[in-house]
Amino acid sequence: MPLVARLTLTFAGALALLLAGLGWTVYRVIERDFQRDFARDLATLARVQAGLAVQAREVRLTRVPGAALA
Repeated sequence: MPLVARLTLTFAGALALLLAGLGWTVYRVIERDFQRDFARDLATLARVQAGLAVQAREVRLTRVPGAALA
């Protein structure tokens, strides 16, 4: 195989590996960001649910029997 063809294939292979590594890095950064956002959303949802449970308990405690009839 001529030298120019060998160098071209070597350069193309190195470039392909470089691009694959870059793509993998970008993928991991996006995935990590998505996981962090998802975890934050779950934590927010848990806080909202806890707040709603407290409000529901307060409503049950302050409800006066027969008040809806008046």
